Amino acid sequence: MLSRMELKDCFGFEPKEIVALIGSGGKTATMEYLAKSFPGERVLMATTTKIRFPEESKFDVLWTDKFEARTAEPGITLMGRYIGQAHKLGGVSPELFARILPQFEKAFIEADGSKQRPLKGWAAFEPVILPQTTTTVGIFPIKACGLDINEINIHRLSQFLALVPLVKNPKVTPSVLAQVAACKNGLFAKAKGKRILAINQVETSAELALAKEVLQCLPPSFLNTIERVIAMSSQKKVGWILWGK
Repeated sequence: MLSRMELKDCFGFEPKEIVALIGSGGKTATMEYLAKSFPGERVLMATTTKIRFPEESKFDVLWTDKFEARTAEPGITLMGRYIGQAHKLGGVSPELFARILPQFEKAFIEADGSKQRPLKGWAAFEPVILPQTTTTVGIFPIKACGLDINEINIHRLSQFLALVPLVKNPKVTPSVLAQVAACKNGLFAKAKGKRILAINQVETSAELALAKEVLQCLPPSFLNTIERVIAMSSQKKVGWILWGK
């Protein structure tokens, strides 16, 4: 019988972590939740791509310039380039990240983009994972099961189709999600550090059963390369460890 846990406890983070969040269906919500989960620590939220600008309640301090003149303090620091016209936050250079990161106990960095679609394929330049990364969390939503595999639901459809064999009238299944996670050019192709597969949007017993089906479809050779598989709801802030070393 699986035990439902507080979500932050499902990841098994070390005292000092640089975490890249990749995939689709909950990266930003998970980043914002995790940043709030370590009160009293110096926590960084940032991106290596572009994200919608977080609400002010999600952070304590904002760094958008004069980065190297600043000193981290306990609380959540949001760092990046403000893109005013689009009201987005962009990344800073890898060299600047390298100089800033040692100031923080935890860094949660959104390192991928999905255009708000449930699933995605990856261009050659994606995701953008920093070399200092200690844990890569790959996310996709279980609610994608049953969706048509088309441009409405899939960002970079042609790249996605290269990851999974086509069938007539294709729909997303647990097997398709497992293939996206496990294949050579899939979710974890550029991952660094420990790898955690996080199946998000699990909010009913039926969705938890589907997440278990995804686990059963993952090949042992893939499981050997990752730290754990969790089912989770970033909205409800709960999770289950489905498999772990």
